[in-house]
Amino acid sequence: MSSSSKEFVDTEETAEAEEVLADPGGMLSIAREAQGISIARIARELGLTESAVKALEANKHDHFPAGIYVRGYIKNYCKVLELNPDNIMEMLEEFITRNGTLASHGSNYDPLGEFGRGSKKKSPFIVPVILAILALVAYTAYRVFWS
Repeated sequence: MSSSSKEFVDTEETAEAEEVLADPGGMLSIAREAQGISIARIARELGLTESAVKALEANKHDHFPAGIYVRGYIKNYCKVLELNPDNIMEMLEEFITRNGTLASHGSNYDPLGEFGRGSKKKSPFIVPVILAILALVAYTAYRVFWS
């Protein structure tokens, strides 16, 4: 192997190793699976949906309202798995540095969730109630001013 091809292989291996080091979600997923804990259990423990836990494990931080939530969930995830949160948080910061994620507000954040997606139903009683109130006001005005 020539020295230039050896350098290329070393560089490639180093890049792959660095990617592994900067994968906090992957480390949480590996630790969870190694302990035989389901995503559903983690979701219950953290008070999240299963899709939110999957987003944490996939490093999809834009699914959360702000970076502070991601950091908090990851620290609590570490507590559930009895891991040292300092190591995972260091990986998270490295991941953020490399990928530029964890903005103050996620681009896919929907504060209303599924409630905001459907159209709002109007009450069928609103129009009759307003008409009844107007009729009462008109009747009262008639009695006061013209009687």
